[in-house]
Amino acid sequence: MDKISITGNVIAVQRSEKYVVIVIVTGGEFPKPLPIKFFGKNLDKVGSARENIEATIEFYPSGNEYQGKYYAEFVGSTFTQKSAPATAKQTQAPAQNQTQSPEQQIKACTTLDELKSVWAAIAAKTPELAKIKDAQKKAIESDDDDLPF
Repeated sequence: MDKISITGNVIAVQRSEKYVVIVIVTGGEFPKPLPIKFFGKNLDKVGSARENIEATIEFYPSGNEYQGKYYAEFVGSTFTQKSAPATAKQTQAPAQNQTQSPEQQIKACTTLDELKSVWAAIAAKTPELAKIKDAQKKAIESDDDDLPF
């Protein structure tokens, strides 16, 4: 079977003694995480792979059948880092985010940490969200409720 190449953002790297799984997400309207497993002679090709980088991975689709069920697996063959960590990009992002709507800023997030920081910035600029946050905090801290149990 032919190799498939995919370029996207690395969102997770899971390491064990026998294999490394790199989870990569591509852009597009409906981005999906794709776990790609490196093992055997290809294990050393991932090098110092880490989260929050853009990379290109070549892999072979594979699959097997077990007790009447079919399973897909993606076996990595090459890993090429394309850009510096996303933290370097994040320092340039605030100027761009000021011209984008809040919805666009949220959709542009590729990691949970990035989403949290964008949400905090939006909440700080929106008084209604700050009021909701304060009300939620008071409700959580209060022992006064009308529940029968």
